[in-house]
Amino acid sequence: METPQALAKAAVSLASMISADAVIVSYSLVDGREEVLKEFSPVKKVIVCSEGEERVRLYSAEYQVVQIPLRYENCETKIEQVIGICVRRGLLAKGEKVVCIDGGNAECFSIHVKVIDGIEKIFSLGEPVEHAIKLGLQIANQTYNGMRIGAAFVIGDTKKVLRYSHQLERDPLASSPAICRDIKRSENFQEIIKIAAKYDGAFVVDSNGIIQACCRHLDANRKVNLQGLGSRHYAVAAMTSATKAIGVVISQEDGNIRVFQNGKIIMRILPSGKVIETSI
Repeated sequence: METPQALAKAAVSLASMISADAVIVSYSLVDGREEVLKEFSPVKKVIVCSEGEERVRLYSAEYQVVQIPLRYENCETKIEQVIGICVRRGLLAKGEKVVCIDGGNAECFSIHVKVIDGIEKIFSLGEPVEHAIKLGLQIANQTYNGMRIGAAFVIGDTKKVLRYSHQLERDPLASSPAICRDIKRSENFQEIIKIAAKYDGAFVVDSNGIIQACCRHLDANRKVNLQGLGSRHYAVAAMTSATKAIGVVISQEDGNIRVFQNGKIIMRILPSGKVIETSI
């Protein structure tokens, strides 16, 4: 019996012993392995977790599929983010027990048991922030006139953010319908990237993922402790300290994406999508 099949069998046995509510399995473990998928037949809820754009739709008719846009070095962090997405989608709920199988590569397999708690932690980012990060990855991997593009997105607590900021220049999206200002729609990404490349200032995004203003100068006057970062990072950090907003900043220097909350960096992501720092 191959390792993936043996691992699946062990996970199903464990799920039965502890009366788990679901099993979360990495796409890499089941891809093209019908014998592995058959092992999960006794489980009432199987969630296939995928990083990137694999053809997970092949399994969507039979299993719940969750895609995560980032690559995590830390397995625990990856599992928490997957569970967070599942809770937001109503696939899992607080108090439920989950067996998680991670098969990131051929040499390292692991099984984890999680009892879902700390909903505040799970919901700390939210869907619009996840899409801002996806958009940030696109920005980090493009150039304009041969130069990297820097950008800043401030998501949530919109009234306060607008109160603590002012317009630098004409808002190029001011007359656009909401559907064209929605960062959850990937078809809007290129237009937003063009604006980020040509205009100064931050994008102000509401809790539904709609850009309410761009080209905003952030005026929040809060002291923050950041080492070696530029004015864009300081301005966003200060705004997240003064409000309940979350900030996503794409560095023009190195393309790194930093996520801010309460005036602090809570996540740093390489342009490749690999998460290399997190305090969530």
